Amino acid sequence: MLKVTIELVPSGDQERTLVLGELTISNVGHPTVDAGDYEVVLTEHHRGRADQATSRFCTVASMHGLEREVLRPTQLVGAALNLVAPLKRTMHSSSEPYGVVHSREEL
Repeated sequence: MLKVTIELVPSGDQERTLVLGELTISNVGHPTVDAGDYEVVLTEHHRGRADQATSRFCTVASMHGLEREVLRPTQLVGAALNLVAPLKRTMHSSSEPYGVVHSREEL
């Protein structure tokens, strides 16, 4: 499993670090040894103004048939983030070319 923690460090002050999200990528197997199927979970922490409560959102997706020998771990993280948190959905030429988002919900 790969785990990425996304943190905000205001003005570089480590004592004020805020966790904005966590991304986990788990290998769930594939019929061949040359490719991998992965479950992707992104948990995001949205903090509003000081008088607002923190909310959490969870997005679950899967990626299928990615070639293990071609993708480095950082590329796998990039592919997962592009799937669960795309910069702009209209930039995609197809809806989800290498994976499927299963759910997006507030926790």
